[in-house]
Amino acid sequence: MRRLNGFHLIELLITLFLISIISVFAIPRYTQHIVSAKRLEAANMLVKLSVAMEEYQLTHLTYKNATLQALKIPEYVAKNNYQLMIKTADDSEYLLLAMPINEQALRDTRCGQLSLDSVGRKSVTGVGGVDECW
Repeated sequence: MRRLNGFHLIELLITLFLISIISVFAIPRYTQHIVSAKRLEAANMLVKLSVAMEEYQLTHLTYKNATLQALKIPEYVAKNNYQLMIKTADDSEYLLLAMPINEQALRDTRCGQLSLDSVGRKSVTGVGGVDECW
């Protein structure tokens, strides 16, 4: 008797089962990696903004009136998942924020908003610590 070529139903079911098991573990892990990468990009932009603020202060002898546009820093970063802001700026200090928006705000509840001040203090609003989120 000649054997037929092709897949049997049981082979197909086993393959689908294995793919579903791999997907159950891989997709959430990949999603968390993407969230973390976007957070890191926002943190890097906060550091870049901090450097721009220091350059502005050297030129103008104050942090007042510094804007993202004047510093040539984009307001939205990490593929529009974080919004950068200069929260406060006076003669001697500033506070910079990176607020998660869109899907990032929903997925990154552990870290939340990132902030950086003029003396280099980093903080987060979520339950995750600075070491974990920065």
